[in-house]
Formats: sequence, structure tokens, C-alpha cells
Amino acid sequence: MVDASQSEQPAVVSPWRKILLALGASCFALLVCEIVLQFIEQPPVTMRFQQDVNELDQLGMKRLAEIVETDDQLFWKLAPNTSLSRGEGPFFGVIANHQGLREDHEIPPQKPSDEMRVLFLGDSCTFGYGLLHTEGYVDVAEQLLNKQLNKPVECVNAGVPGYTLFQGWQFWKTFGNQLDPDIVVVCFGGNDMSSWDGMTDLQHYDQLMRLQPPGILRNSSLCRRLWGVTQKTEPPRTRQRRVTPKDFQMLLGKLHDSITAADSKMILLIWPFLPQVAESRELRTDYQQQMMAFSQQRDVILLDLVPEFQKLADDYSAEALFLDQGHATVLGNWQTGELVAALLTQHLKNSANQQP
Repeated sequence: MVDASQSEQPAVVSPWRKILLALGASCFALLVCEIVLQFIEQPPVTMRFQQDVNELDQLGMKRLAEIVETDDQLFWKLAPNTSLSRGEGPFFGVIANHQGLREDHEIPPQKPSDEMRVLFLGDSCTFGYGLLHTEGYVDVAEQLLNKQLNKPVECVNAGVPGYTLFQGWQFWKTFGNQLDPDIVVVCFGGNDMSSWDGMTDLQHYDQLMRLQPPGILRNSSLCRRLWGVTQKTEPPRTRQRRVTPKDFQMLLGKLHDSITAADSKMILLIWPFLPQVAESRELRTDYQQQMMAFSQQRDVILLDLVPEFQKLADDYSAEALFLDQGHATVLGNWQTGELVAALLTQHLKNSANQQP
């Protein structure tokens, strides 16, 4: 006969089973949290992106603030496939193709064998502030080169308003080098001298990377939140230039070495400012001086637009060349495009003569 008291005793659960059940419940709870966060979490906005939007808002350029988007590597970039009708403000027409370039067509990553490709890295002056994309100096140079040379030429406009040399370097590393350019024209120095807070662009980027968890954990919303809580720091109160002259020199070197390693040629373009043309013709910024010194030290081709615009101002006027303190008019961009095209044509002739 079976003892009824023995049959009613509860089953003994082993300690290992308890541990496994607890782990399973914990994993399920974490999975639920991750799924919920993935649905409700907004894309993280970089501090520099927010500062750029605030800057545009203060300058009355809300239309541009609507067509830039945050980016972990670049702080911000042009939103793909955007255009604006002509209206109030200096931005209209084609703003960006689906690659985020100021082009009205796609730039194939695979460059045709018979094509010469020139990539232009720069800020709003390269972008073509206040102009249609066909009126900027990049497009003008392309038009002239295609008429003058016996080969197709693609001039790629990667200029983005507000960019510094740091962002130009980041763009080259993350996307620009994939376009396989023969020549890279680099034009920065205007935004680099501005001060937005107590950190440089490089310091902001380093902090942004520290706020991101390592490896594949970066794909988890829950990991990003937990990691960010442990990594927050208080920024310094003393205002800093976005790119210091020392960092500017360092970035020029990094960019030059990387472009050369990609079997491309770097050309520096010094952009002029109205006071340098209309007032003190001897005035030079720290960054213009850095580019001139770098050109001599590394034997890099340099096109200095300051004396060129001074000559043009004698024929026209400084006001005819500038929309404001730094952005060129249609006339100023056309003249710049002619100078760039002439420089590139001469460079190609010199290169051909040097070949055995």
C-alpha cells in the first residue's frame, strides 16, 4: 500500500534549475526593454548638430536647418534627396542627391576608366551659398574643364554649410575616399575659427565616441543608455575655437597623407574674405597662414584666392564679388571656377610632361 503522505510531498527543485529560471526571466525582461526602447527611442542628436541648428535659427536660416540631419561621424550632413524652392533665405534649388552631395545626379562609386574625377571638400563657400548648384565654382569648373579637356570630367561638390576641416577629414575617411577621386581640392578655414562652446570639434568627437558602447553593443538601445550614464562628463567653461590652429595643421597632415595613400592628389584652396579685399589687403587669418606654410613644407599645390580677388576688385568692385563677409556672388564664383579650371588644366599638362 502506498503512503498517501509521501505522494503529496512537493517536488524538489534543484538550485541549478532555479538559477536557469532566474536567468531566463532576466533575459526575457531585458529583451522586452530592448524592444520597447527600439520603438520609442528617438535617434540620438549630437551636441554639434544641435548647436548648428541653433546657429542657423539665430541667423534666420530655418530652411537649411530642416534639411540637415545628425550624424555620429560628421556631426551633421545634408539630408539625402532634398531640394528647396526659391524663396526667403540663401538656400534653394538642388540641395543634395541621395548620397548627400550637392549634385543633381548620382556619382557612381566605380569611376569610369576614361573619366577624371575631382572631389571638392569644403564649407558653405564650396557648397554655393546663395546660389543654384549650377552657379557655384565647383560646377563652373566642371563646365569649363569638360570643354577644355579631351576627356570627361566629374567635379563632385561635397561642400556642406558650417563644416570645418575636421568634418572634411571625417567625410574623406567615411565616404569621400570611396569615390576614387584623382584630385581632392580642400577649402576650409572660415568655420574653424568660430567658438561655440568650451570644446573643439575633435574633443566633441572624442566625447561622442566615449558615450557609445564598444563593438556590437552600439546597436543596442539599452546598452547605449546604460553606457551613456556612466560616461557623462562636464565640458570646460572656457570657450575654444572649433578647430585650433595646431589641430588645423595636424588635420592637414592627416588628410594629405590619406589622400596620397589613395593615389590621389591634394590641392589647397584659400578662400578670401571681404575685409581682405576691400579693406586691409595684408590681413591674413591663422588658417590661411597655416595652409600657405603647409603648401611649402609638403610641396602641395595651392591656389590663393585672396590676391586673385584683390585684382578682380580693381576691375569690378569688392561688393560685386561678395554677397556678405565671405560668400561669393555668381560673378565671384564664376571667376573662382575659371581659376580652378586653369590650375587643374596646368596640373594635368605638367603631369603629362613628367611621364616618361
